[in-house]
Amino acid sequence: MNIQTAKLDGKHVTLSVEVAPGAGRRAIEADWDGTAWHYDQLKFIPHTGEKAALTLEFAPALSSDGRSTMEMTVGKKKIVSGVFSTDEAKQLTLSFKSPDWVKSKTVTASLTATGNDVELKSTTH
Repeated sequence: MNIQTAKLDGKHVTLSVEVAPGAGRRAIEADWDGTAWHYDQLKFIPHTGEKAALTLEFAPALSSDGRSTMEMTVGKKKIVSGVFSTDEAKQLTLSFKSPDWVKSKTVTASLTATGNDVELKSTTH
């Protein structure tokens, strides 16, 4: 895995992440407030380039202590929107708002770290 700082502007950073040579890469835009990261955008870019990238944009920035709207696009076409929220147990829930076929669906996830182990649990409703 190769992680590079593509841009740094004060507390705002853009990271370029390449998981394997020649594979797609990820771009992460986030702000550091001194205690936690707040994510503005996550982009998954296939090896064919930006025109087919899958982008998740958050407003306000996604963090572990709030609520954020999300728009998912492929290229420039919006395909899904929803709302992320967290609860007291730091579970993250995505409630889909559009398109119609996915309205009322939710995904809830929690991440637990114990020693060297990390466990991700996810449920859909």
